Amino acid sequence: MTVLILTAVMKVTIFSPSYVANKAEQTDAAQELVTSVNTDLNTAGVTQNIVTNKMMGAVFETEYRLLLNGNVASAQLSQQIQARISSLISNVQK
Repeated sequence: MTVLILTAVMKVTIFSPSYVANKAEQTDAAQELVTSVNTDLNTAGVTQNIVTNKMMGAVFETEYRLLLNGNVASAQLSQQIQARISSLISNVQK
């Protein structure tokens, strides 16, 4: 019974991409990443701070979901993350 409860708790916490993304976006590191990305975008001519913690959380969730599925090919993972960020930025600008 204890194993069943422990398994259920793990499934809704550390094995849940949305849970991990939510926790990740609350960290100081996530805020620093958002600030860094916005600074880079400002340097490239996008003057609004369009990247948010919530957007970064979506990227974290995508990355974690890929890792859980065993997709650890760094080049492919990097391309998928970049595509997700581009998609999120495009949706904000509309």
